[in-house]
Amino acid sequence: TLFLEVRLNDVGGEDITVYYDDVVFRFAEADAVVGVVEAAGNYYMAAGPSIYVYNTTDTFWEHSFTETGGTNATSIVSYRDKVYVGYGAGARYVYGTDGSWTQVASVTGDSDLAFYFAVVGDILWKSNSTVFVEHLAETADPALPTSTWIGERVTDNGSPITSLNELNGGLVVGTERGLVAKLRFEPEFQPVYTPFETSPDSENFQRGDKKDGWLYLTTAKQGLIRFNGARVEDLSRYFVSPR
Repeated sequence: TLFLEVRLNDVGGEDITVYYDDVVFRFAEADAVVGVVEAAGNYYMAAGPSIYVYNTTDTFWEHSFTETGGTNATSIVSYRDKVYVGYGAGARYVYGTDGSWTQVASVTGDSDLAFYFAVVGDILWKSNSTVFVEHLAETADPALPTSTWIGERVTDNGSPITSLNELNGGLVVGTERGLVAKLRFEPEFQPVYTPFETSPDSENFQRGDKKDGWLYLTTAKQGLIRFNGARVEDLSRYFVSPR
């Protein structure tokens, strides 16, 4: 956190000159960090409506871009040496690198929106609505609004999507009610874990990470599960009855 204090002397004291460069003032709640990625040799962070690049010389996060409408970012990913940042339904997604950011042009429908991104192999996926995901045709350029985004329905029960996750060459989709996956070499999405059919929550499977071939995801009610593409293990009991 940077605090800048300027005091003006109005009783005949010496003038003080303050120099500053590229300072962003935000008078609001602390911005939540969405994620950190690496692209073309730089590290980028999305937090609140802004994108920051890490200054390795002076070791601080330097402001690079802010969504003009103040919409908070929902996802950040690195793909083909560019950074892609989604802003949900509030604004069109942004792509680029430091000093060169572009908000994708508006198109009919909602292919210019992105709630969550994920990269599986050499394919970029995104969710642009609550129940659909899209992936790019392999030869398409995601920077172009006319790119061929191919849509696929994830759930039939209308459960909103809470995350997109790569696992062992497949795509695992978190929803408010459970997990749905399109594993490697499988033609379509299949439910793999549905424990919350009667108690959906927007925080179910929203946060997670991978380690040693397992995808770990948190649930809303102090829970943790892991999935390796073959089986799901509920680790929540270790929170309730630690050893």
